[in-house]
Amino acid sequence: GIMAIASKHKLTVIEDAAQSFGATYNSKRSCSASHIGCTSFFPAKPLGAAGDGGAIFTSDPELAKKIECMRVHGQSRRYYHDYIGMNGRLDPIQCVVIAEKLKYYDEDIAGRQKVAHKYTEAFAGHAKITVPSIKSDRDSVYAQYTLRVQGRDELVKKLQEKGIPSAVHYPMGIHQQPAYSHTNFSLPVTEAAGKEVMSLPLYPNMPEDHVNLVISSIQEILG
Repeated sequence: GIMAIASKHKLTVIEDAAQSFGATYNSKRSCSASHIGCTSFFPAKPLGAAGDGGAIFTSDPELAKKIECMRVHGQSRRYYHDYIGMNGRLDPIQCVVIAEKLKYYDEDIAGRQKVAHKYTEAFAGHAKITVPSIKSDRDSVYAQYTLRVQGRDELVKKLQEKGIPSAVHYPMGIHQQPAYSHTNFSLPVTEAAGKEVMSLPLYPNMPEDHVNLVISSIQEILG
């Protein structure tokens, strides 16, 4: 739908795939459905390096050439700057880590999806919980497994008392951040979500008994 609008108005679409790398939409991989796809290899991402890193994808040769220049201070060749660029080189050590982990990434995705599906099966239909909804023409790599929960803060506290970690992604919308305080407008749905969302433990080889412990603990606390 977004690409159709872009085509009509001759717009370029930049895809933020920082948390979706490896997911599919209509059989297309994340980062390949738009003009430019960007992903992150930060260690906490589904495909994480040992430190900071990322990648940009495009099928447009001219864009690729420009991006390649911009990642090394805008240089088309040494000391010749066609653009105002940046130092965006990826450390060779991170390249080695990513190249090795990429061999097993499909297995990791399947492992993440297995845990996520078990969570969804356990919590779907619960009066106080809204589970993630994934349409049939796409899938998710579940960078996080995020619920919306009535009484979120109390649940987080009681899980912590049981030694079960959780996280809030994210507690407030961009429009609520100090940097955007001058905008002075409200997004009620975003604000409501910020008070309800919480992410559960999830990683590819998560032991089944750990998954069951998270599920039973939440069910016990919420009733």
